[in-house]
Amino acid sequence: MRLSIISLLCLAAALAPGSPAAAGPIRVGIQPAAPIAGPILVHVYGHYASIHNGTTRHWLYTFVPAGERRFIALGPVNPLLNMGVSVRIYHPEILAESARSYRTPLLVRPVSFETFEPRSWRDVMAQRASELGPRPGTPGAHPVFQAVGHLQSFLLEYLPELDERDDPRSSDAALPGHLALLEEIVRYALATESVVQRVPKDLSSADRASYRKSLQRMELEQRVELDDLLHRIRSWLSLELEQRLEVRRFMEQMRHPQRVAEQLMTDRDRARVGDYLAEAAARRASGEPYNKATSWIDPTTRVSYRVQMISPSPSCPMLGVTTDLTRVVDADLGEMIHSVKGRFCRGKDGTWSYERT
Repeated sequence: MRLSIISLLCLAAALAPGSPAAAGPIRVGIQPAAPIAGPILVHVYGHYASIHNGTTRHWLYTFVPAGERRFIALGPVNPLLNMGVSVRIYHPEILAESARSYRTPLLVRPVSFETFEPRSWRDVMAQRASELGPRPGTPGAHPVFQAVGHLQSFLLEYLPELDERDDPRSSDAALPGHLALLEEIVRYALATESVVQRVPKDLSSADRASYRKSLQRMELEQRVELDDLLHRIRSWLSLELEQRLEVRRFMEQMRHPQRVAEQLMTDRDRARVGDYLAEAAARRASGEPYNKATSWIDPTTRVSYRVQMISPSPSCPMLGVTTDLTRVVDADLGEMIHSVKGRFCRGKDGTWSYERT
């Protein structure tokens, strides 16, 4: 009985949040078939046991030069819950590849992946579209679907991580070449034979019609998405590095009410919110309902706000705050407007501030 209790206590200690051990490094090497400009992005993520078939968690992004094998240091990992580690490599000039190891990376047992030998997009575009996939008619095998995923990775992962490097300007010279290649990939994908024309012949007539209709709708959506992605990439690359960093910071802040109130807003903006709440309190004290909205543009950041009462309260009313970044830069960068809600409370000194939860 005593042994069982001790075993349970040891297991509980191992599963506790403070118990993870330092993870050992993983070794990754990448040898593209042709020379490429700039570093290769490596996305490392871990796999964990759970009730529903396990979960995957992002660990880190890092850059590895082509033609080298490097050790990548990882943070703490719980060896009792970890089910292995995966890496995904990406660069604008190559097809992304990934690999998984079912071993837990430990200090005494690092995980080493076989050297990646990714294909270049230029090699792919030199071949026929029918050679890209294992089966004609498979949506994921068509260049349009591949190109959408490729441009998404550039826009959402590669470019942001590149801009955040210690020496981001070292890669600036390669960006025009990356854009030219992405434009070439889009032209190639859109000019490739429609996947709708390659429906598998082993289906019945009714199934072929339904399959063709489904593919047609899916492919049309992806072609529109491809054009939109390329437009957004051009817009981002039209900005200077400092502008890209500022806008990304604003876009991250506007999704969280506390960060909107305490980081994105300036003292002038917070004063406007306070004036609005003071007026609402005065109107409410006189028995007059008040749900009027107020809007303004900060002259320094060029961020515009719209504030409206959602739930009146004598001490901590809830406001809806809509942040609009479309005037910050003269470029269409995608999702630039976002709304959040939060409570603002009046302190003993009469000033209003965001209520932290």
